Amino acid sequence: MCLTAMAAALSTTGCRVNDTDVKRWETTELGPTKLVAVITHDKYDWRLRTDAAMALVRMKPRSGRRIGIGKLQEAVASLPAADRAKLVAGIAPLLIQEIDKPPVTQQGVAQQKGGDPSIPFKDAAYALVSYDKTALVADEAVKKSLTDALIRWSTADFDRRIAISSQLYNIEQIFRFIGADAGRALPPLVKPDSSFDRMTALVAEIGDPPTKDKMAQALVALGQYTEGAEWFTKNKQRVKEANETAGYKVADDKLTIQTKDYQEEQVTKVFASLKKVGGRPAVEYLLGVGADKAKPEKRREAALAALDGRLDRSNPNDAARVLEIAKADETPDSVRQQAFSRAAEFPRDSVAPKLYEIVTARDLKKWKVRWVAASTVLKLSQLANLPEFYSKLPPGSAAGFAMSEPLTYGDLIGKMNPPPKKEEMASLVRDPQLSKSLVAIGYFYAHGKAADVPLMQALETDGRAVPKVEDGDGTWQCPAPKETKEMANVGEFVKYCVIPAMQARK
Repeated sequence: MCLTAMAAALSTTGCRVNDTDVKRWETTELGPTKLVAVITHDKYDWRLRTDAAMALVRMKPRSGRRIGIGKLQEAVASLPAADRAKLVAGIAPLLIQEIDKPPVTQQGVAQQKGGDPSIPFKDAAYALVSYDKTALVADEAVKKSLTDALIRWSTADFDRRIAISSQLYNIEQIFRFIGADAGRALPPLVKPDSSFDRMTALVAEIGDPPTKDKMAQALVALGQYTEGAEWFTKNKQRVKEANETAGYKVADDKLTIQTKDYQEEQVTKVFASLKKVGGRPAVEYLLGVGADKAKPEKRREAALAALDGRLDRSNPNDAARVLEIAKADETPDSVRQQAFSRAAEFPRDSVAPKLYEIVTARDLKKWKVRWVAASTVLKLSQLANLPEFYSKLPPGSAAGFAMSEPLTYGDLIGKMNPPPKKEEMASLVRDPQLSKSLVAIGYFYAHGKAADVPLMQALETDGRAVPKVEDGDGTWQCPAPKETKEMANVGEFVKYCVIPAMQARK
């Protein structure tokens, strides 16, 4: 046995290193230093130097850390460029051979105790191609062979491998480094029960436009399947089995409700992924769900919410479609609110005419539709647009003009940039157009202060009747000293609602 000092490890000419030494050093305390010495000393033949490099890759973790791969990086980086290229060319096929072995089953991983046996070789390949202090893999063909192998490894068992915490470099890190080429491998992997949300997040980050489009198409197909009867039947049985495993016996009607709730959760999860990746296939599908009266309300609401920021602002047809949903009498309020929110994302000129059609319609069954439409217009407007806005409000006695309307409109006007001057709003509180007058009063309700109370006190004698509203949610009621009081006229509205709100604001 050759005995040498650590300071001159492996340099004594009387020592002859062989394959047995290399294998043994994988497990000894000083083994990493000796293996690095074999790699970096040119007196050893290339086969032995390659074996030493692979021994560092195979080396078991020490104190929970896989130190061999870091040692390999440092050793390769220390070599002259020509030697470095020759060594990398020698170990690359050996790494790829291990990386490309068929994934082991979950049971197989458990039996091996050390986890997925391909991970060290994958980590070593990534460590070589990603090292940023110097180019460890200068040959583009060799580099491509390694990155292609990393993509194959990641996609061969994506759902399991992305969750393995023992990796030095996880799949997200690998894909971000490789970029668009890696992203292209993901859309075909989307299927029920897959980690499609994590795939989508990667494509959204690194995918090129065609890949994002393909991912959107794959998610649309998944969403349609998840909405369907086949998914429901299959997962109803799963839910039943889960109940039984937990010791619960659930009646069929309750089991159906459980499964429907689970289905909505999963559909909404697909919608969230569609929001991440966007694209025309996503927009068309989500708009279709949002407009479908046969779909559950929560699903329609979630579909329109997922379109946040994803509609084509230059496409008037998109604007028209969300406004059709918004103004339909049978549209549930939660869905309507999302539709109006999407409409607010378009340029004012493209949606204001349609919104005003809703505001001025006199056959609307719900004042709340006008309320949200008018509020949406105001959010898109400036002071110069106010005369047009006032002209669209209910004329005459303003029948159906609910109390929430002027309070909301006045608040939104006060939040404009720049806001109107108080003197200008004060000049409108006695305007002959009742609805306009009430909006000006609503401005003071939201933005007036105690110092502005004298501007309102003169209105306490205003005997104009407040609008009549049949819907109980829109009636004109304010808190009085002893009980809630229904307002009969503008004066009472100012006295019991507006002035108390102003006095509380110093």
